[in-house]
Amino acid sequence: MRRRREKGRLLAVEELAEGIRLAVVGSDEVEARVLVPLEGGLESTLRAALSRVREAGHSLPRRALLLTDRVAAVCLDLPPLAQAGQAQIEGLVRFEIEPHLVEGGRELACGWAKPRREQTQPGPVLTCGLAESERARLCGVFRGAGLELLALYPRLGCGTALVPELPAEATLLEASGNQLSVARWEQGGVSRLRVLSGLSPRDAAQSASSLISSPLVAIGLLDEEVEANLRANHPDLIRVAASQPSGVLGAARHLRAELGGDRVAGVSAARQGTPLLERPLVKVLAAFVLVLLTLGAVDYGLHSWRAEARREFERREAAEEQLKLRDRVRQALETKRDQLLATLGPARANKTSREEAEQRTRELTRLLAVLAKAPAGVALDRCHDGPEGVEVAGIADSGQDAERFLTRLELSLKTRGLHLAEREVKRTAEGFRFSAAFAEPTPKPRGRVK
Repeated sequence: MRRRREKGRLLAVEELAEGIRLAVVGSDEVEARVLVPLEGGLESTLRAALSRVREAGHSLPRRALLLTDRVAAVCLDLPPLAQAGQAQIEGLVRFEIEPHLVEGGRELACGWAKPRREQTQPGPVLTCGLAESERARLCGVFRGAGLELLALYPRLGCGTALVPELPAEATLLEASGNQLSVARWEQGGVSRLRVLSGLSPRDAAQSASSLISSPLVAIGLLDEEVEANLRANHPDLIRVAASQPSGVLGAARHLRAELGGDRVAGVSAARQGTPLLERPLVKVLAAFVLVLLTLGAVDYGLHSWRAEARREFERREAAEEQLKLRDRVRQALETKRDQLLATLGPARANKTSREEAEQRTRELTRLLAVLAKAPAGVALDRCHDGPEGVEVAGIADSGQDAERFLTRLELSLKTRGLHLAEREVKRTAEGFRFSAAFAEPTPKPRGRVK
């Protein structure tokens, strides 16, 4: 994209905080403009805005320029350039501005300000640039809409093209939205540039007061309070009012090479000469360095891999030793458990025997206590206490004495789970002879449901 020196209408695209403003610029005025809100990034919003305008049936100029804060603006101190060729000037400016550009890749394309040929003393030059990959993407968006992007400019700094005549030294103050730029003009160029954002107009003017000196040239629309304050401190204030956006008009004037346009830092559309990183020697050196870095990275990777493998082997050995130790401890505990179980069996058997003997003793004691309390008219002939139950037989003076004795005996044996199974009381010549058997009750079989 070379800067064309033809007059005519231009499409000026300005990236703002609230969106993208499209403006059609005529000879020296903005004919029409529209603001499109942001819809994602700059490229997607720009693509949608151009498509929307085309679909609405509006006719747009085929040549365009873009104003954005993405363009880096830098003041450079250049040596005398009266005898230097254009390629030398461009190479020098490119070398100076490359560190100020943000770029993820390797190749950079730089803008440059064309200084006066008669410059015989070192002097400052305001120059600007943009990373090549980002500029290529923007050109692709315009190309997709049937437009040609001729140049890119910073949003602030182009207003100097609107000043009819400048003193040898002056301060240029330009306002645009919530931004304010203060530039120092001396030796026919911009020597210092400061852009303030996110401040109120009054705070921005106070923050830039260290750069302001007489005479002061104010460009564009200013807040009334800020303008009154400037006039109070600088009676010789030169006011360049503009009802139209000063940055857009200034950039258009510079692109058309009109009077005053040479004061603005321009961005060359085409690559200026062979970039440093595209030169054959640099490519060979870069390839050699890349090979060395690759070998170093491979060696470092192998060393790291070997160290990690060694550490993993040591960790596995330690884990295996730990497992062996745990297995030995487990076997010892199992042996000890078996020994304890071997001694625990007889102990449990002895305990069971003792408990059964004690239980048997208690049962006999209770039985003897009941027999001892038998009524006076009751005599026992036989008493058998065995595993199957208790059997008693005897003689009583009366049937009632026999019944009371058997009832009391049954109540005592219920604590052992024994119940009266058989009972017989009959009268004889000797008295009332009785016999009884106490045993555990036999469970009744459950009936089947048919």
